Amino acid sequence: MKKIFIACAIVIAGLILIASGCASGSNDEPALLTIGDREIGRIEANYFIFSSAHMMRSLLPHIGWNDYIDDIAVSDYIKTEALNAMRLYHAIHVKAAELSAGLTSEQQQELEDVWNERVSHYGSEEAFRAYLESEGITAELFMYVVESFLLRSNLYELHPGVDFEALTESWRDEVPYRLGAEWEKIDVQELYENYRA
Repeated sequence: MKKIFIACAIVIAGLILIASGCASGSNDEPALLTIGDREIGRIEANYFIFSSAHMMRSLLPHIGWNDYIDDIAVSDYIKTEALNAMRLYHAIHVKAAELSAGLTSEQQQELEDVWNERVSHYGSEEAFRAYLESEGITAELFMYVVESFLLRSNLYELHPGVDFEALTESWRDEVPYRLGAEWEKIDVQELYENYRA
């Protein structure tokens, strides 16, 4: 089961690299929003917005930028999905800490192995970091995504026989947030079309 979650983590993290839970809010200033006690900067926010837009465009290719989904403008729908994803990643980290479900020594090694494999693939740590930067993300965000899936696997094992998706959504909904003025100004279509320009 853990290997499956590792594989999923790498796949999701890979979406950051080929298509694009969270890095430090210090990636740039000012913060666009606050999730729990974390300030989220533009790099992290852009990643989640782009990922949500990409998912929407893949699943609903007939939907245009001026259309509506469930009576919500597409851009607002995408930003809400991105916000929910950031809240979910935060909730997973909070619950893992509360329930003593943090990374085991084996998982710490798996996390390190993921990084080392990517470094080996690109030839050096400097080259891999440069590649991540060229894709619009940070190394910290990349590792945060992988770590989040490991923590999720730990939480999953603590709750057998329950609707785990519904449970994690309830945790997400408990996470407070505050949107900054700059968040409201984000043009989702422009961000999507120029993400790695």
